[in-house]
Amino acid sequence: MLRENFLFQHPSVTHPADTRIIFEDDQIRVVAQPAGRSHLVITFGNLEMLAEGKRFFADAPLAKLGISAIGIMAKSPNWFPVNSMERAVAAIRAIARDYRTVVTFGSSMGGYGALKHSARLGATQVIACEPQWSIDAAECAIAPGWKDYFRPDMSGMGIRADEVSGKVYILHDPWQSRDDWHARKIVSICPRSRIAPVYGAGHHVMKVLAGSAVLGQIINACRNDDIAALRRSISTARRRSAIRKREVLRRAADQHPALVLPQFLRLPPRAIAREFPEWLEPVAAQLKDKQGVKAVLSFYRSAFPHIRTLAGRNAFTHATAALTCSRPVLGFGPDQVMVYDAMTDIIRPGRRDPKIGEVPLHPEIRSGRLRLFCIAEELRLPIQTEPEGGLAVGPENARAARFMIESQSVLEFRLRAGDRYLTVNDRGHIRLQKGLAGAAVFSLTL
Repeated sequence: MLRENFLFQHPSVTHPADTRIIFEDDQIRVVAQPAGRSHLVITFGNLEMLAEGKRFFADAPLAKLGISAIGIMAKSPNWFPVNSMERAVAAIRAIARDYRTVVTFGSSMGGYGALKHSARLGATQVIACEPQWSIDAAECAIAPGWKDYFRPDMSGMGIRADEVSGKVYILHDPWQSRDDWHARKIVSICPRSRIAPVYGAGHHVMKVLAGSAVLGQIINACRNDDIAALRRSISTARRRSAIRKREVLRRAADQHPALVLPQFLRLPPRAIAREFPEWLEPVAAQLKDKQGVKAVLSFYRSAFPHIRTLAGRNAFTHATAALTCSRPVLGFGPDQVMVYDAMTDIIRPGRRDPKIGEVPLHPEIRSGRLRLFCIAEELRLPIQTEPEGGLAVGPENARAARFMIESQSVLEFRLRAGDRYLTVNDRGHIRLQKGLAGAAVFSLTL
């Protein structure tokens, strides 16, 4: 997913000297960060930010805004258990009672906490971004999401009307069907809730609305019950958000693919590879039509390192090879590929742009096994293995050695024949050797 400057969880924030932990058990940690005396914001962390030291959700922007804050941080994806929150209430209310305005605030799991415990904390306003009503599938009319985090002791966790206090503002993307269901379910049990849509944010509302200035505007608008000001702040922030632009492009691509292709041509190759991998091949084909083979290869080499899966890399490599009438090679190390050196009759690492006498070896993958060929002019010569572990170029139409592919990561693999792995030895030759020590790590590339 796209990363932006996200001040709500900045890892290097320096807390005021009097920031302190006021409650802790095995489920949650509660941190107080005093500042101004006009109002208090109580934040709940999300899954991306669990308890760590004195950090808490939105600590940096709230400190910058001079707003007193209490951060409630989960130690695991536990959706803020009621038992722990009831034990923490005394410590929190000892501070909150000095403020006429108490805002609970959170995102996703934290948005759930901000709603679920608002009455318990005496909230006058609740700002819940993309909150869940529950992740207990037994009490939801849809698959509520986050099923991997649900535990039996969370059964019946849905937010109840008597647990919610204050004026409620729900910020979410109505295009996100699951988030929209949760938002409308919350409104059904708490009709005084107000929805402020953040179209195009996906499940990343707080990243779209990142920054202390925007946060200050949102808090002030909710404190003043000024829904028009809230929507203006959201609209301004979302228009300049790269996340929103990408989401709009994704939706347009689903409905009008031919019309949005020029927009993809304007994106950096790395962005297409990371966020729109299904568009790599159409963009490459369009580049060939408009700019030629060199543009396609340049696009390929810029996008390739950012493709997140081995299958995706292999598929894009083969598609680009077909477009450019080129052949895939085995890449490894810094800009190196496997070559046959005709001058010395050995197989070794070589540069992507071969010297005279070097012939890159081209792989073919069938049924999970890889074969190598030396292709020169009209000859297609198979690479075979020798009993002592060496590799050799065999005669035309002979059987090529089969190598098993073993993934080292989602992007790279080793090659094995029996119990021996392809290795670059200390003489710079590629040969088979027993054991993983020194086994070369390959990727398919052009």
